[in-house]
Amino acid sequence: MPQPIDRIRLLENLGADAWPAATTAWLEGWRLNLDGGITRRANSVLPNAAQPVGDANALIGEVERRYRAHDLPPCFKLTAAAEPADLDHRLERRGYRAEGHSLVLIADARQIAPPPTAEVAIVLDDRPSRAWLDACWPAAAYREERPARQAIVERVREPRAFGLARLGASPGGAALAVAGRGWVGITAVHTLPEQRRRGVAQSLLHALAGWAGDQGFERLYLQVERDNAPARRLYAGFGFTEAYRYHYRRAAT
Repeated sequence: MPQPIDRIRLLENLGADAWPAATTAWLEGWRLNLDGGITRRANSVLPNAAQPVGDANALIGEVERRYRAHDLPPCFKLTAAAEPADLDHRLERRGYRAEGHSLVLIADARQIAPPPTAEVAIVLDDRPSRAWLDACWPAAAYREERPARQAIVERVREPRAFGLARLGASPGGAALAVAGRGWVGITAVHTLPEQRRRGVAQSLLHALAGWAGDQGFERLYLQVERDNAPARRLYAGFGFTEAYRYHYRRAAT
């Protein structure tokens, strides 16, 4: 069932707060996120103005000027809450390409089932430890991006919980939960390849859902790529359902 536009607008802003850019600016209700180019979420526009904007084409031109001044390709994150409603078509006509098709899923934190085994231990912290960073973004795979990603999560406002999964003395994976305005967002979910199929993701989600309840929040949301069928099946098994979809439009270089 399509979600009300106000809820989409709220979850989009919460999602941006949970993955904060170094610089945020506002342009007639459009939220401009500008960072170092690492991850689309931290480097795109949320054009979800609550009121009709004026000259949309002029606004697009101003976005393009500002992003290029930061050596970033102009990029928009588009949902059913975009204002104006034909923004996707306007950007397509300007040569912007569609990419990053994804879904936002929601669930009741009280319904996340416990893992079938106690093999995985979860440690929760309010800051990203070295062990958490190693489990979420192993240096061998994220050597160039990790400093920017670390800076993003360090900017996240509390309440927040960094979940680290361990199997004995070995790390298993990591995830981050961020609370705000009645919701808890789950992001940066990663299971180390050698620890897959051992209940790491379920253990992390169950622990973070419990943390959400301790904070007085019952509603969870997360984002997943449309074509990531294994992850979608995983989250569906935990009770997550689709709230809405989004994609990006990025200007040609």
